Amino acid sequence: MSKKDVDARKALEILQDAALDLRAVAERLCVSPEAVDEARYLADEMEQAAVDAILAMPPVLGRALLWASIPRSRQDVLAAAVAEGEKEVQREAKRIAHNLKQKGVEIALPTKAVEQPRPAAEAPVAEPPVFLSSLDGNGERAVFWTRNLPGRGIELAQLVISDERGIVDLLLGELSRKRFRELVDELPRRGGVTIREVSRGDARQVLDRARVAARETGNVPAHYPAWAAQVLGPAPASAPPPLAPKGEGQPLPDPAVLGELVTESHELFSEPELARWSPGDEALRSCAAAVEAASSSNLYLDDVQRQEGVRAAIERCAEGFFDGRRRTIWAARLLDTGRLFEETGRNHAAKIASATARILVSGAPLAGIPFATQLFARLFLRQRPAQQQQSASSVLLPGEAGVGAPERTGETETPADIVIPD
Repeated sequence: MSKKDVDARKALEILQDAALDLRAVAERLCVSPEAVDEARYLADEMEQAAVDAILAMPPVLGRALLWASIPRSRQDVLAAAVAEGEKEVQREAKRIAHNLKQKGVEIALPTKAVEQPRPAAEAPVAEPPVFLSSLDGNGERAVFWTRNLPGRGIELAQLVISDERGIVDLLLGELSRKRFRELVDELPRRGGVTIREVSRGDARQVLDRARVAARETGNVPAHYPAWAAQVLGPAPASAPPPLAPKGEGQPLPDPAVLGELVTESHELFSEPELARWSPGDEALRSCAAAVEAASSSNLYLDDVQRQEGVRAAIERCAEGFFDGRRRTIWAARLLDTGRLFEETGRNHAAKIASATARILVSGAPLAGIPFATQLFARLFLRQRPAQQQQSASSVLLPGEAGVGAPERTGETETPADIVIPD
């Protein structure tokens, strides 16, 4: 059976049959499951359904939705269908109007479709929201970019991007507006990843930084260029600045204030978004070797000296790690995360992150930036009760619990773990 052969009222019955899943309805009406899902949403929400969304549906579904509009007193849908709809939809609207007239219900319809342009003041369909995840320990995050697909729902593009590698992955999916709303409710926090709604300008700024990085590396998913050309347009010539606090999370530019905030920078690791930040496997292996050498040295007389030697080794690891390039990268991560803190009401943490970023990128000695040393120290040292510190080492050597990263729980996810549902 072709979709033209399906009576509109029969099509509505099939559409609203709860015993039929999306694919079964799609096969019977010769449309896509995504279109069926969107049409069911419009039928359920007919009182508020946008006329444009109804007219954008495939004709077989559009005709069915005309019948669904009658019990909800949406005569405006019939009038718009006659004025602007495709021929099949226009004919169905006139048929419905004639049917109602025979029952004593008069509906004023336009006489000529060409004489009824859309009102100039009609508001465009609002763009769906976009989302960013927090940065993980490797400088990667997920960007959820959305756009309307007339007659089909919403395209949800999940990009996994890296501040060093650029565009890592791209997953595309189509969702009905109903399913998209359900997904939005599931997003805000998943494991150790915080996901928040942001403006399209902020999301594009983050994407453009990754696009410039991707241009330099030359590695992107095979289907990314075509999608980006259609949806995002040309990439900028140079990378825009990272996101940063812009309100109450901004620290005063007074050097004394910045210095005081930086002394608290080690406390940033108590925030859940930084729980898995680390300098990377290569740096950790190198530092683990230095820590093991210090912890097993025969030059120390007691555990206190040994502990001091281990801390000195860790400080040297941090000094060797934070060259000029890495200072810039990690300062950008701190600024970006400071913006997240500000938007989630953690203004003091935002100020610490912003101040630390400024001091770090300035080239100041790392001895005055606890964040830099703590990036390593928290992965190799553990706190013991005060009465045990003199008698037992607090060094965690390679292979022991805690080395390399905090313990991973079943709920912790990285941006790459967050996928669009089928």
